[in-house]
Amino acid sequence: MTLTLKRPRLLPAITRLVSLGLIGVVSSYPLIHKFVEKALQNPDAASKVPQGVSTETLTALALINPALLTLGSTALGAVLAPKVGLHSVLSGQSGARFTRRDAGAGLLTGVTTAVLLAGLDLLTRPLLGEAGAKLSLDAPRSLTDTLGGMLYGGITEELLLRWGVMTLLTWLGWRFLQRDGQPPRAAVMWGAITVAAVLFGVGHLGAVATLVDLTPAVVSRTVLLNMIGGMAFGYLYWRRNLETAMLAHTCWHVTVTLISLMK
Repeated sequence: MTLTLKRPRLLPAITRLVSLGLIGVVSSYPLIHKFVEKALQNPDAASKVPQGVSTETLTALALINPALLTLGSTALGAVLAPKVGLHSVLSGQSGARFTRRDAGAGLLTGVTTAVLLAGLDLLTRPLLGEAGAKLSLDAPRSLTDTLGGMLYGGITEELLLRWGVMTLLTWLGWRFLQRDGQPPRAAVMWGAITVAAVLFGVGHLGAVATLVDLTPAVVSRTVLLNMIGGMAFGYLYWRRNLETAMLAHTCWHVTVTLISLMK
């Protein structure tokens, strides 16, 4: 009699998703390199860098943190998502498939959200004064910027904020607030979606700070606009799967680039 061992699903799930997430991290290299170059224009910051260390080396070192966060978030999601009924097709844990309806929902949400936020951006831009022009969503975007947004935003940020943070928040709410053994209620899910979306908005303040001063108006606008997008992506993750949220986020960046080309 031959004993057949069932192949463990956790490690393959983590491996597949981490591999994608790290592609997104690497794609952010040109953008991080720009941030490093700008930071080094500050004499105080430049004086703290050891002599002989190039901007390329500093940029590579700066990628270590998001890479580690991606690994941690991916592992966390792989462990907790099945417990609360959240799914990733690529993880292979649920046996779920990516359907045409998933693709349609992702495409429609990405395009609609981009158009909506472009409109809100236009309405709120006058409140920012001179900073409005630098933060405009219809500002020119290079191919590198667009690809970085698609890969880092569409893949890595979704692994961090939806698969990692939103899943953890859902599990905490289900485990400590609901405590009835039933699937997470809508209130738990919306709470997790909202908090993850706020953190998604807050997470963009670092990049914004490299362009303009963080005034109350700038902070409020940045968090609000990104929160709207984050809630849309979180809803798709809840109702469909992680890959639908990834597709919507990716389409958001493509649509924003197309809008900038029509300016």
